Amino acid sequence: MPVRGLTAQAGRDRIEAKALVGGYVTCRALALELDVSAMTINRDLQVLARQGRLYRVRGGAAAPNLTLNEYAQRLDRKTTDGRPRAWTARPQAQ
Repeated sequence: MPVRGLTAQAGRDRIEAKALVGGYVTCRALALELDVSAMTINRDLQVLARQGRLYRVRGGAAAPNLTLNEYAQRLDRKTTDGRPRAWTARPQAQ
């Protein structure tokens, strides 16, 4: 469901909520769902990371209550078409 027209803060709140529920979010999925550019998502994730609300990881962000080890274990699972995931979690330098 596209949500164009949300305020920046409302969009960030929605991103944070999705990360808390699912453990992590990807830039691509968020851009499609929120009907905004990947650059907008990346800027929002940077703001949320600076505020300590999310951890940046390659390709998206993880919830602060999800350790990087747990996140990496989730990524070790296969994709829906049976191929292994191509990348691993790395914390963003601060």
